[in-house]
Amino acid sequence: MLQHLGQTIRTLRKHKGITLNDLAAKLHVSPGYLSNLETMKTDTVSLVFLEQIQEELNLFPALTQETDSPNHELDFRLQRLCQVLQKTHDENPVLADYFLSHVEKGLELYQQSQ
Repeated sequence: MLQHLGQTIRTLRKHKGITLNDLAAKLHVSPGYLSNLETMKTDTVSLVFLEQIQEELNLFPALTQETDSPNHELDFRLQRLCQVLQKTHDENPVLADYFLSHVEKGLELYQQSQ
């Protein structure tokens, strides 16, 4: 998870045109710590830091979405499903294809019955 976290932080930081030193100063951490986090050389992340980085970069967009919407639970479940399927595909593409083909077949059968 931290691998993706560090890569995501670096990508969002660069996309927003924020230097490593500037972001580190805003987050009250050393540039070295932030660099180590971005390059997966540290595995220590505090909750306070995660809150701060969320405020600066909107690292977890799902946390800022409207939770009262009628589709919030569906959106969350679909996002989670995508993450799990991607991980499964990375580890076992045949199994991921098996899962997806069953979902697709089920949806096809449902649409035909309508």
